[in-house]
Amino acid sequence: MNIKKYLLVVISIFIIISSIYVLWNHYAMSPWTRDGRIRAEVSEITAEVSGKIEKLLIVDNQEVKKNELLLVVDPTDYDIKLRESEIELNELIVQYNFAKSQLARRSKLSQVAISKEELEDAKSRLDSLTKKIELSKVKIEKAKLDLSRTEIRSPVNGFITNLNLRKGNYISAGAPLFAIIDEDSYYVIAYLEETKMRNVAVDNNVTVTLYSNNEELKGKVQSIGRAIDDNNSRTGNQLLENVEPNYPWVRLAQRVPIKISLNNIDGVHLIPGTTCTVFIED
Repeated sequence: MNIKKYLLVVISIFIIISSIYVLWNHYAMSPWTRDGRIRAEVSEITAEVSGKIEKLLIVDNQEVKKNELLLVVDPTDYDIKLRESEIELNELIVQYNFAKSQLARRSKLSQVAISKEELEDAKSRLDSLTKKIELSKVKIEKAKLDLSRTEIRSPVNGFITNLNLRKGNYISAGAPLFAIIDEDSYYVIAYLEETKMRNVAVDNNVTVTLYSNNEELKGKVQSIGRAIDDNNSRTGNQLLENVEPNYPWVRLAQRVPIKISLNNIDGVHLIPGTTCTVFIED
C-alpha cells in the first residue's frame, strides 16, 4: 500500500515536472512574441508652391479618398504669372512673324540694295526669336504647373494626422504640412527573439492579437529582417573597437524584426504604433 502511494506521488511529481517543462519549452522556443507593433505607410504632404491657404477642406483625423481635394493655396499670383507668360509669347510670335517677313523680303534684294552683313543680322534675329519663343513656351508650361500645384490632393486613401493648419496661414514650398496614414498599407512588425527563429519562414500563417481589445487577426509572414544593429561595432577613442562588457553566465537573445501582412482587415480599427501579440505557426 505504501509502495502504491509512493509510486502515485512519484508519478504525480513527474507529470507536474513534465508539464512545466512542456510549458516552458513552448514559452521559450515557440515563435511568438508580445512585442508586435501595428504599422502603416505614411505619406508626408508638402507644399510645392508658396502662398496663403485660401481653402482648408479637411480636419485632423479625417478620412480622405485618393485624389480628394484637401486644401487650396491662393492662386492669384500664379494665375497672373501664367497670363504674363502668355502675353509675352504672343508678343514674341508677332516679332518673329515680322522678322521672318523681313528676312524673306531682304533675301530677294540684290547685294547692291542690302549688304551680306545686314542679311546675316536678319537671320540671326530670326534665330534668336525662335529660341525666345521656345523658352517662353517652357515658362508657360511651368506657370501652368505651378497653378495646378495650388490645389493639394490626397495621394492615397487614408486618414489625416498631425494637422495644425488654419485658413489664411502662409505656407512655403517644400515645407511639410501634415501626414496621411495609408489605410491600404497596414502591416505588423514583430520583434522575435533569435532563439525562436528556427521554424520561421516566409508565408507562415500568423495570428495577431490586438492589445487594445484582444481582437484576433490573421496574416502571413511577408519578410524576415536580414540585419540588426551590433552595439559592439562602434568605434571608440583612438579608432579602437568599443566592445561592451558582458557577464559570461548571462546572454540575452537578440530580437529580429519580422514583417507580417494582414488579411481581411476591413472595418477593423487599427492604430499604427499600438502593440499586439504575434503567434507564428510552424
